[in-house]
Amino acid sequence: MKQSPALPIVLLAAALLAGCVSVDVGGGSTRQVRFVLEDARPDMTRRDTPAAQSLVLQGFPGNPLASSLSMAYATAPGQREVYQLSTWVQRPTQALLGLLRQRLERRGALATVSNLGEGVGGDLLLGIAVEDIYHDAAEKPGVARLTVRADLINRQSRTLLARRTFAATARLAAANPAAFTRAMGEATATLFDELVPWLEASAGTGAQATE
Repeated sequence: MKQSPALPIVLLAAALLAGCVSVDVGGGSTRQVRFVLEDARPDMTRRDTPAAQSLVLQGFPGNPLASSLSMAYATAPGQREVYQLSTWVQRPTQALLGLLRQRLERRGALATVSNLGEGVGGDLLLGIAVEDIYHDAAEKPGVARLTVRADLINRQSRTLLARRTFAATARLAAANPAAFTRAMGEATATLFDELVPWLEASAGTGAQATE
């Protein structure tokens, strides 16, 4: 039976169309690559005295993608896709908690900082929920977008002391996972630059309320 020449043409057209609307989902390689989320500016001026005695960090439920290792991108509003051959080494929520802890310890913002489950007590609890973390590729090379909600809670009274949503962006140098990772490091640093002073002010107020 003779094969119709129309089928290869249709498949070729579909492949070309897919290439027009996608980013470099494979990162230019056929091998699986895992990327580390970092804080581009981890160092801070150290405080003379801590804002409060003790703080416990905990990840709160947020965007399901932030609870997975998938690296997300979007080419249109209201949509998310994931890179095929690129993932995070660590889930974004846990990675951000670790990076924030490093910032707070270098800053001396609290006398002690620990993660929930370490068996260390704390007067205050900071819950971090990642609402969005993705490569906005609507216009190449795109923008890294990070949105985080922070809840500061008094653990003794179980009351919410303060809540705020932080958002940060950083432009990519190229439309690929490696450039997205570097840009997300810049966005993370910018977000922490706002979150840490807010936490210090809110923790200081919370500490006074418990005295």
